[in-house]
Amino acid sequence: MALNPEQQQAVETVEGPLLVLAGAGSGKTRVIVHRIAHLLSMGEPAESILAVTFTNKAAAEMKKRVARMAGRRAGEELTVSTFHSFGVRVIQENSSLLELGRRFAIFDTQDQIALLKRILSRTKMAGRSFDVKRLLSMISRAKCDGLDPAAFIVRAREDDPYDVMLCELYPQYQRALRAMGAVDFDDLILLPLRLLQEHESVRDDYRKRYRHIMVDEYQDTSRVQVRFLEALVGPCGNLCAVGDDDQSIYAWRGAEVDNIFRFERSFKGAREVRLTRNYRSTQSILDSANAVIAHNPARRGKDLWTDEGAGEPVRVVICPDENEEATWTAEKIERLREAERGLSYDDFAILFRTNGQARPFEEALRYRGIEHRIVGGTRFFDRKEVRDGLAYLRACAHPRDDVSLARIVNYPARGIGDTTLERVQAASRSRGRSLYDTLRGIERIPGCERASQAVLNMIDLMERYRSAFAAGNSLASTARSLFTEVGLFEAARRSVKSTTAGAAKAANLEALVTSLATFESRAPSPSLNQYLARVSLEGRQEEDDPEDRGKLTLLTLHAAKGLEFPVVFLAGMEEGLLPHSGMHGEVPNLPEERRLAYVGITRARSRLYLTRALVRRRHGRKTETIPSRFLEDLPGHCVQEVDVSNTDTDVEPAELESGPNFFAEMRARLSG
Repeated sequence: MALNPEQQQAVETVEGPLLVLAGAGSGKTRVIVHRIAHLLSMGEPAESILAVTFTNKAAAEMKKRVARMAGRRAGEELTVSTFHSFGVRVIQENSSLLELGRRFAIFDTQDQIALLKRILSRTKMAGRSFDVKRLLSMISRAKCDGLDPAAFIVRAREDDPYDVMLCELYPQYQRALRAMGAVDFDDLILLPLRLLQEHESVRDDYRKRYRHIMVDEYQDTSRVQVRFLEALVGPCGNLCAVGDDDQSIYAWRGAEVDNIFRFERSFKGAREVRLTRNYRSTQSILDSANAVIAHNPARRGKDLWTDEGAGEPVRVVICPDENEEATWTAEKIERLREAERGLSYDDFAILFRTNGQARPFEEALRYRGIEHRIVGGTRFFDRKEVRDGLAYLRACAHPRDDVSLARIVNYPARGIGDTTLERVQAASRSRGRSLYDTLRGIERIPGCERASQAVLNMIDLMERYRSAFAAGNSLASTARSLFTEVGLFEAARRSVKSTTAGAAKAANLEALVTSLATFESRAPSPSLNQYLARVSLEGRQEEDDPEDRGKLTLLTLHAAKGLEFPVVFLAGMEEGLLPHSGMHGEVPNLPEERRLAYVGITRARSRLYLTRALVRRRHGRKTETIPSRFLEDLPGHCVQEVDVSNTDTDVEPAELESGPNFFAEMRARLSG
């Protein structure tokens, strides 16, 4: 299929900064791939092109498509990476200029929480109750804003106990990371930024190396990521940023939609191309999306259009309560599959604002035998038995990783009690030494005599396997031997009462070994450190499970970004759910909630159902609901009402004349 005029313009504009405002379903990935192929056809070397996106899956797909267009060699030489993976590369290439060596641990969320809990227990405010996840989120937000501990202290609010706590916690957290030779995900952007800002030779080297830089999903960038790009590109660099301010839905993790609005200020002389032709949805769905997002106060206005026709009207479904909402949805799915034999269960998706809305849908689907999957459940690398195995591997690769070592020192049980561990950790703090070094000298710690031999045996075992990994032996075989010798497989089997569940946990450990073997077969010069970095960076987005094919998908609006389905049910169109009422007492971010609704609507290709309940159980009590204000925006010419609140049949009355009238009629009926 040929590029449309706007896509062609984006592909051929290769000099200077360019902002491509790409509406939902407008073929943005196609534009990036064709742009790369165009640069290659102009004689630009593949190694001088850098493409940055936000998920490893998107990066792999982009590289594959470039290889199909420009040849396998071009695909291999091209640098397509996530921000964080590229950050790792920059740190490793310039490790001599940082406090870190080339081999460093990357702490994920669970590791960070464990570290914060350890630090929190030692602070003067240890007796007070703090939400550790909230503290971690605040640290991450500070780093996304480019604030180090000193800068955060200057801005902290004295009347906010969390700010006061963080003034003490944040500096200790950073010192603890460095002491363990570790970084967190935010450091993977901050440290490369520091390198570019403080070392002219490093900055010049990367600017000469990458003459053309492309960034996908630019609306999801944080403030510090844009500063990194500014330093990387330079005042006259060739940067193509592709994004959509209407789909910026990750403010809670540091994304700033204002980065799109400030693009011309960040990159002088920037030009703009807008992609508004949609290749995914019907015009009725697009008209609904356009109408909802049009009410946002600050945006770069654009209306999506298609030449595929109006299609089916958007149905707004009113149900008695959340259980009937789920029941109606499950029955409607069955009726649609019977009516249209070409539809499979994986053509359907049920979207919701919060995970808590999933339960009645799961029950309704299970009752009818509809196979389904829930996106965002416990991921493979987050399962306890897998994390236990990874902790052993990380302790072998990074002896100073106190978090991993504390997790495994007495698991499986080897006679090292909590009292001994407390004394060892106290000695570690007082001497300013790592937990590993302190354990090696346990015989000199008073009160630890009885456990000293067990500790020294464990240290000897870890030293032996560290040498085995470093010697270039098979990673998979060495890991299996380690897990077997320490008894991890058996511990996993015995961790639950059910024999079947225990076998499944042991199988997960075996799957970790298989993951190592797969890595070895694909990496040119595999090492344990490389594998652990890959898991930290890529384990958060697992590959699609073949067993999920043919299953209906349940997922949150945040998880639905980037996906599309022929038939979408967007549940809970009520005030308090969408828009959401906010977290931790914060005022809801209404523009972002409107963008979430827009994202949900534009996931649908041919059929869209917006469902709501008249009554919903909250905090154990049935409460009358208020229709979502976003329903008021729907244009009447493309909306039909389905009222199942008083009947068991699927009744679809004639179209209503306008969105506001439709909303007013709903309010009048409910209040009456």
